[in-house]
Amino acid sequence: MNVAGAAFSPPKKRSAKHFSVEDKTGILNIFKAYSEDNPEVSKTDKVEFTAKAAGVSIPSVYKILREYTEVHELHSPKKYYRPRAILDNIDSGTKSILRRLLHSFFERNEPPTLSKVLAVLHEDEDLPHLKRTTLWKLIKEIGFRSVNLFSLRVCRQAFINGLSTGLKDPSGKGNRLIVLHIGSEDGFVEEGLLCFESKKTGDYHEEITSEVFEKWFMEIVTHLDEQSVIIMDNASYHSRKSEKNTKHQYEKS
Repeated sequence: MNVAGAAFSPPKKRSAKHFSVEDKTGILNIFKAYSEDNPEVSKTDKVEFTAKAAGVSIPSVYKILREYTEVHELHSPKKYYRPRAILDNIDSGTKSILRRLLHSFFERNEPPTLSKVLAVLHEDEDLPHLKRTTLWKLIKEIGFRSVNLFSLRVCRQAFINGLSTGLKDPSGKGNRLIVLHIGSEDGFVEEGLLCFESKKTGDYHEEITSEVFEKWFMEIVTHLDEQSVIIMDNASYHSRKSEKNTKHQYEKS
């Protein structure tokens, strides 16, 4: 076959950096066939033609020729085996302990951060001492999307086994702090903080009235710069009626 006169569209260059024995043999055969049909052509032109015909780079062709010239044989690239990861050596018992440890944090309504979980694991000499990245991968492997979120499968299984299913929402009971402040892009205004403890366990909004807001507002105005623009929302205590509407009672005639 006279490859010198062959008309064809060269294939795209391969992205692979390593070639099998079959690939190398095919490239070498193209070089040999073109060299036999065109002995007067320089080696550089032969390599360029081979690279274009095979869809590989010119340095790859030179590398294959050098390998064949040195040992008169072509070899496949060496396979590098990744050593077994630490996660592969962790047994199911350790994973079960970690899963219950995470649930114990949720039962206390405490977010299980990586630092907290690592501290508990390092206290037990029978448990493996893991690095942060390894612990994070292990947490995801046992079914947690993140440290404090479950997948649907894990959440349902935890409920069946009587375990926790995540952080509990605040109950809404207990005392509250009512905080009122004013500020801008330059920060909060000095002497502008109003903070007091709510004495009601029901609707705490009843304690922040228009009278309380007006008293605070009249005091804070003196601390604002001249020509300041005050922006507030339409909260109920931001305004009040100066006079209450009179209720008219109509008697039957």
